[in-house]
Amino acid sequence: MVKREAPVAPSSTMRHLSVPSQETQRILSQLKAESALPEGARVQSDPSDSDRRLIPVNEGSETDLLSKYPVILVETKPPLPRTYRDHLPSILSVSELESIEWPSRHEFIGDLILIKLDNQQRTFGREIGQALLMQHARTRAVFEDRGVAGEFRVRDLNLLAVREGFDSTSRTRIVESGQNLWTNPSTVYYSARLSHEREGTLECAIKIRDKLGRPISVCDPYAGVGTTLIAALKNKRRAAGSEIIKKYVNIAKKRINLLKKDKLPYRKINTPIQMVKGNSKLYKRN
Repeated sequence: MVKREAPVAPSSTMRHLSVPSQETQRILSQLKAESALPEGARVQSDPSDSDRRLIPVNEGSETDLLSKYPVILVETKPPLPRTYRDHLPSILSVSELESIEWPSRHEFIGDLILIKLDNQQRTFGREIGQALLMQHARTRAVFEDRGVAGEFRVRDLNLLAVREGFDSTSRTRIVESGQNLWTNPSTVYYSARLSHEREGTLECAIKIRDKLGRPISVCDPYAGVGTTLIAALKNKRRAAGSEIIKKYVNIAKKRINLLKKDKLPYRKINTPIQMVKGNSKLYKRN
C-alpha cells in the first residue's frame, strides 16, 4: 500500500549543467550526494557540442557546480505516469488523495484487471478502476476481487470500470502453454500465477523419474477432475488424490474408468490444443 503525497506540477523548463562527457559520472554522483539530482533524471547530449552532456539540476538547488559549468534551460516534458496512482490527481481532490492508503497490487487475467480493496478503498472503487484503465491501454475492464465464494470456490467479482464501447463481461481470453484459451474467473477459478506453475509439470515429472532411475508415485491433494492422476496412470505410475467437491470426484472416477477402457480422449505431449470453432455453442457460451 502506498500513501500519495500532494501532487506537484512539473516545470516546463529545467536547469541543466553542460559538462564534458568524461566528467558525467563524477558530476552525477556529486549531485546525487547533494540531493540536487531530480528523481528519474535523464542525461542528454548537448545539441551544441557532441562532446558534452546535459545533466538536470533540481529546482532550488544551490550546488556550487552551477558556477563551474554552463547552465542551460531545457524544455522538459512531464514525466510519464508510472502507476495508476499517478492518474488519481486528475480524478480526485487532494484531501481525497490523502484520506486513505491506495492499493498497490493487482492481477492481470487476459484483458481484465482484478484488484482487492478494503472498506475505505471500496469508497473510491470506481475512480481506482478508471485510473487503472488510464494506465493500462490494453485493459478492457477492471473488477474488484472479493475473494472466492460458493461450492466451486470461484471469485466474487464486482465491476469497477469498463472501457467505453467495450463489453463488461468477465469472460476473457488468456494464453497458456502458447495457446489461446477462453476463461471466466467469475464462473471457474483461474490464477495467472498457477497457470505458469502448471506449464511443463508432466515433462518435469518424467525428468525426475529418469534422473532417479526408478518409478515415482504422484499425489495431488487438490485433484479436481483428475487430470494429474490420469497423466500419472497413463505413464504407468501410481497415483493418489483428494477432492472435497463430490461432483469433481465423480467426474474424475468416470475419466479414470474411461482411461482403463482406453476410451478417454486426451492430447499428447507437444501436440497443439484443439481450438473450438466459432460456430460452436461452447465458443459462444459466456
